Order: sequence, then structure tokens, then C-alpha cells
Amino acid sequence: MNGLMVERLEDRILLAASVSFQSGTLSFTGDGGVDHVSIDGWGEPGLVRVAYHGPCGSEQTIEFYENVNNIVINTKGGADFVHIASLDISGSVTVNTGGGNDYLGFFESSIGGSFSAKMGGGSDFLTTANNLIAGTASINMGGGLDGVDYYNTDSVGKLTMKFGGGNDHALLLFNDVAEGSVVSGDGGKDLFFDLDEPLPTTTSLVKIEVQTHSATPEIDDLWYNDFLKRGICD
Repeated sequence: MNGLMVERLEDRILLAASVSFQSGTLSFTGDGGVDHVSIDGWGEPGLVRVAYHGPCGSEQTIEFYENVNNIVINTKGGADFVHIASLDISGSVTVNTGGGNDYLGFFESSIGGSFSAKMGGGSDFLTTANNLIAGTASINMGGGLDGVDYYNTDSVGKLTMKFGGGNDHALLLFNDVAEGSVVSGDGGKDLFFDLDEPLPTTTSLVKIEVQTHSATPEIDDLWYNDFLKRGICD
């Protein structure tokens, strides 16, 4: 029997990353695949430039927003690259990268609220430098081979940095955080350095209590370099 073939439209719709802005909160939602997103404030209060695309070679979208107070990023898994820089906002920054091997960079920013990053499962890397956080800083790296470089990032509230299973490392330098801050590991061969002290150590430090299994980590330089290259498209 001859007849028309009908294809349901929803079967052909591809999920895409999106940005929304409501009541002062800027939200980026990824597509669960490979997301590259750059959030830049140029140091101007409340101003945010968002640039994002999928895998290298895909089309980039650039959008501008004013009067931004809070930023929420959820990439929904996949191997993601998130870069945040030069923010001056009155509220908080919240990042959830989900599963996958992810990179998050947070630089040269001043925020009036808290900073929260949940990296999910996978081998993840987070680096911060030259930030001022008026609230707390909470970092959960999840399971996998993870690393954190935490430089010159001051928080009025406590810093909580937690690693799951896997061989992890954290390097902290020139930070001023609230008393009672904690960096902790959960199994694996972890190595945590606070170079605000004269020598690297895994004992209790000034303002940061390091709790770890104190063993040599198996960190591969090629793994680290892969994160840096991932954010650069030819």
C-alpha cells in the first residue's frame, strides 16, 4: 500500500547548548557533549560576554549581557572546557561539569557571593588565579585522576576542597582563606601541597587542614597538557 511517510519532528531535533538570563542570573546549559564556553567580564561591573561552541570546527555563538549578578553553568557531562575571567559581579558563580574529562579555569575575578564547582566523575583539572570571593569556596572534584592549582584566590568564607577516589593532587599558593578550611582526599595516592608554608607538607597547615593518604601521585604531564590544548581550536 502506497502512502506518505511521516517522520516525527522531535526525532530529528539535536540538543544544543543554550544561554538564558532571568532576574539577574545568567545560566549556561550544555548539550551533554563536548562544550567550550568562555565567560568574560572585562572587569566591568555586571557585564558578561559569553562565547560558546561544541567540538572544534563548530560554529561559535557570542552574546553580551548587562546587570548580571549570578552565573550558573551546567555542561551536562562530556569532555568540556570552561573558562571564566575578569568578572565583577555581586552574586555567586556555580559550575557543574558532570561526568567526563573536564577543565575549569577561573581567573582575575571579584564576586560578591560564593564560588562552587562540581566536576563530576572523570579526570578533571581546575585552576584558579587572582580571584576575590566574598563568600565561601566549595570544590568537589569527584572520582578519577584529578588536579587543582589554586593560586592567589582569597575567600572571606571557608574553602572546602574535596577529592574522590583516584590519584589526585592539589597545589595551593598565596591564598588567604577562612580558618577551618579543609582540603581532603578519599582513597588513592594523593598529594596536597600548600606552598604558603615554607615547605610542602601533608600535615595541618595555617588556615588549611590537609587530610590525605600522603603517597606519591601518579600524575602524567601529558594528561595535564591535554586540558590546556583542548580549549584551543586550530
